Amino acid sequence: MNADPIIGIFDSGVGGLTVLKAIRSCLPEIPVVYYGDTAHMPYGDKSPDLIRSYTRRIVRFLVDRGASHIVIACNSASAVAGDIARQEAGSRVPVTDVVEPVVQEVAQRSRLHCVGIIGTRATIQSGIYQKHLAALRPDLDVRSLATPLLAPLVEEGFAGTPVAREVIRHYLKNELFRPIECLIPACTHYPFLFEDLNDFFWGRVTILDTPHIVAHAVQKQLSDRIVSRQNKQSESPVQVHFSMDTLSFRQLCRLFLGSDQEITESPLSSLPD
Repeated sequence: MNADPIIGIFDSGVGGLTVLKAIRSCLPEIPVVYYGDTAHMPYGDKSPDLIRSYTRRIVRFLVDRGASHIVIACNSASAVAGDIARQEAGSRVPVTDVVEPVVQEVAQRSRLHCVGIIGTRATIQSGIYQKHLAALRPDLDVRSLATPLLAPLVEEGFAGTPVAREVIRHYLKNELFRPIECLIPACTHYPFLFEDLNDFFWGRVTILDTPHIVAHAVQKQLSDRIVSRQNKQSESPVQVHFSMDTLSFRQLCRLFLGSDQEITESPLSSLPD
């Protein structure tokens, strides 16, 4: 393992950039390698076997580039391939998914009675949030809904538009969600839709800032290794790899990381199986 930490982050597309940005705000001194599997997004409509195959290759790619801590910035991959990621990373490379930190945060909110979860079909059908919350907070009323069109809308640049707001209304006017007090946006693309979601609920529902919850969990896990970099450069580099580079992906990436961010196309098909 490297003497200094390097964080490897991956997602099915650009949604994981929300997690990357949050981690950079907490840990600007830690180098990051990001991989977005944009050629196969969204993962939410893929079979578990395919998601596991993609995850295995990507984790190996990140470890080969020096990653000493892996962050699965994808709820679908966290739900069905977390075990594969940990197996591929090995015992010396910790893996943080985007589910456990959020579940812990919700469980600690003792005054919360009813929570809603939206995500891809893979995430919702896996039942991972429901199972973990039931174990920690059996008193909590948990309601879940698959919203498969939202991630592609974000990838195509429709966040903040009437199109996105209409799709959100179509999904969330569901009576199932009427009593919720808190919403878990269980897809890393959904923070792009925060304002649209907040407008739909008229501000009466707490929408969790899941990227920052995950970032703080990573910061805590790396706290004993950050000291070694305190006297080094204040901001370390970010490597960005997409399995398919397009103008829209490039624009979103540079919006998050700056216009001078270098982007490399690294097709998943070229990675070792």
